[in-house]
Amino acid sequence: MRLIAFRVAGGGGRIVHINPTQVVCLLEAGDGRTQIVTTGLTGETSMSLIVESDPADVAAKLQA
Repeated sequence: MRLIAFRVAGGGGRIVHINPTQVVCLLEAGDGRTQIVTTGLTGETSMSLIVESDPADVAAKLQA
């Protein structure tokens, strides 16, 4: 499993690791931030996180 690290917005420097195959969509959240919506491992749940990167940077990291 490949994981991509992002800094959580307002998270005091905390890092979240995201599996790019579970990302459903990216939403521009303002102030250079991106909301990432992911599916759960079983597909029945989802999670939404806001990270300190703009959507173009997030998309590039997920596609690399």
